[in-house]
Amino acid sequence: NNSIEDFFLLEDADGNDVWETLYETTMGNPRMLGYLLSFSHETNLLHRDKIDSRSIRLASERYFKNKLVPFFQTRKFVHESFQEKSSIYGLRELLEKLMQKSKILGENKKIPSSHFHVNQRFDFVLSTLELNFFLTKREESLDQDGKNISVYCFHFGLCQRVGIPFGISGDASRYFVKRKFDFSPLIQEYMQSNKELICEGCKKVHDLSMLESIKQYEWLCPECRQGKCKLLHIRTKYEKEIEKIDRNKLIPEIEMGILKILEGENKPLFPKDVAMDLDCSYQLVGQRAKKLFEKGLIARIKERNRTQYQISDLGRKSYFPDGGQEVLGIG
Repeated sequence: NNSIEDFFLLEDADGNDVWETLYETTMGNPRMLGYLLSFSHETNLLHRDKIDSRSIRLASERYFKNKLVPFFQTRKFVHESFQEKSSIYGLRELLEKLMQKSKILGENKKIPSSHFHVNQRFDFVLSTLELNFFLTKREESLDQDGKNISVYCFHFGLCQRVGIPFGISGDASRYFVKRKFDFSPLIQEYMQSNKELICEGCKKVHDLSMLESIKQYEWLCPECRQGKCKLLHIRTKYEKEIEKIDRNKLIPEIEMGILKILEGENKPLFPKDVAMDLDCSYQLVGQRAKKLFEKGLIARIKERNRTQYQISDLGRKSYFPDGGQEVLGIG
């Protein structure tokens, strides 16, 4: 029988609207919304303070630091092929280049620069960053030359963390299609220096200018007419960095996911709570947690005949030496 005003300060002294802030910080993603409300409950409601726009923005930055940034730090310890590991290093480099361009644009022009657009043929390059919520595809539109484009925005917490002005100026439908927000040349340059188009059969390396035509023919190699082509990271680009990884620390992805969640929450969790975050069964979490416990990476805590898990000092030291707060470099 409570009203919404009992929990939220709907508009603060600066005129910031809670609903608008919730939309900007989550882009309507239910899971992210749940985390932000949970964080705000800890920082505000438990202290009998109402949730306001400021607390939501702080929660968004916390979500970015605890849930998103560790993606790059933890993936290097997952059992994967060289190419898969290379792609993680490449994605980090790409994200840093996008962030750097947006930050400079915002600082020099004194304008919101959290959004940008690319030619739709580059959507596949950004898909993994979007899947992991560093970016959100906001809409599809036409640029000033009538070409099909996709408009993206950075995660709100990322913008808060690195100083990219978030928002729009004037007519939103036309603001982001201006040429200064066209990041297609940056994507093109990144691909030229990081990617090679190679046939898995005859091993012919094709020029990247042939990418669109090869995709239209279901990736069939125009040289041998039998093998399929793949867009791979240039093998030597990150070879030295990958060789530095301690192979004794490599573990399966699901186990790395369990450690990441326990480190981010920094409190004991039941298997079902971990499972909800990983989108798997609590039985699977229990099986893999047993292996992590045997390695000394997590601790088991009994709570009313129920088992909870918490990351151990060894687990934290081995995989999160900086507290999981690895900061993305933007020059």
